[in-house]
This record gives sequence, structure tokens and C-alpha cells, in this order.
Amino acid sequence: MLPRGLIPGLALALQIFHQPPLFPKDVRAADAAPAAIRFETGEVIADFEAGVAGWRANFRELAGGRAELASGNLEATPLAGSERYLYLDFRSRLPTGVRLQPAEPVRFGDFVRRIEFWLQNGGNADEVALDLIDARGKHHRLPAGRLAAAGGQRFSVRIPPEVQQRDPQGRTGLRFVGLYFSPARRSVATGGGNEISILSLRVYADHFIAFTRAPPRRP
Repeated sequence: MLPRGLIPGLALALQIFHQPPLFPKDVRAADAAPAAIRFETGEVIADFEAGVAGWRANFRELAGGRAELASGNLEATPLAGSERYLYLDFRSRLPTGVRLQPAEPVRFGDFVRRIEFWLQNGGNADEVALDLIDARGKHHRLPAGRLAAAGGQRFSVRIPPEVQQRDPQGRTGLRFVGLYFSPARRSVATGGGNEISILSLRVYADHFIAFTRAPPRRP
């Protein structure tokens, strides 16, 4: 028989251990997250499953470069269920960057928190950036990182506060312009044991996704 003083303490301990969990087992982690994350949605800008019509490579004409865009597939896909990719092959003898862009900038009605995309490189560690036009018409180039020598990579670029997503009249309208690549210089064999130095880029691109949320209320 327990001493009389221990009975209330034991009852309290049993009550604590038998309390129901704070969240039901079937509640997703996002449901317990802050509101800014809970209401985030993903808008697919392009997945290229239907081809690459409308997309183009833009670069300085005076650089004398050439670009080839095609729809292709990879033996080892970085994304399950994704079969088609955009393939970009670019070469130039003079230094220049190249922008991969849709026919028209993609405009968003909601606030964009980040933009993600997948790239698979075919060679050197080329640099890539995200080109945007904010709601006030200002152009922004946000560094995304450097391509790995091989293998698929997921890039995620958060939209910083200096990128204005609301104009003076309170209207939202961030626009996605495309990806900007800074190709590395490399040597290419031309036959007969000769080599030339050119800037070249060979990359597969897939699944451009913007993660958005409803615009915050103005004060």
C-alpha cells in the first residue's frame, strides 16, 4: 500500500503521460508551420513535357555565337516521372553570356518567395543567375550558383526584399525573364590535332517552379 502523500503525485503523473498528442498523427508538418509557409503554393513555369516551343537563347549578336535548343530526354532522370527536358547547346568565340528565356516574361499575381529549377551540366562549372523584372520595372539578376561538372542539381533562389513586388499603386507583378548563364572558356578539338579556345555551354533544364503566397496586407 502506497503512503498517503504519494497518491496525488502518482495520479498527476498518470494524467500527464495519458494526455493526447498536441497534433493528430495525420496532420502535416505544414499545418503547424507559420501562416506565410502554410499558404505557399507552387506554380510550374515550365516542365517541357510538351516541348520547348517559344523558348529561345538570347545573346549579343556581335559575339558571333550560335545556340541550339531542343527537347530531349536523359537516361538517368533527376526527377521521378519527368521524361522531357530542354537542351541548350551554346558556343561563342567572343566573351558573352546567354539567357534562356520564354517567349514573354511570366508575370505573377501573388508574392513570389523563391524560384526553383533543375539543371544538368555537360562540362565545366558555368555560372547561372535568375533574371527578373520587379513590379516597378527594375531589372534584377540574382546569382543562383555554379553548375557542377556532372549530375543533376536543384537550384533554389529566394527573392530578396529589395526586389519590389508591389508598385506604388499597390498592384503586384513580379516577372520571370529567364536564366542567365556565364559560360566558361574551354578548348575544343577541330581535327588534325588542332584546338581552338571558345566559350561553350551544354545544359539540360527542367521544372521551373515559383513558390508563391498571397500578398501581405498593406498597412
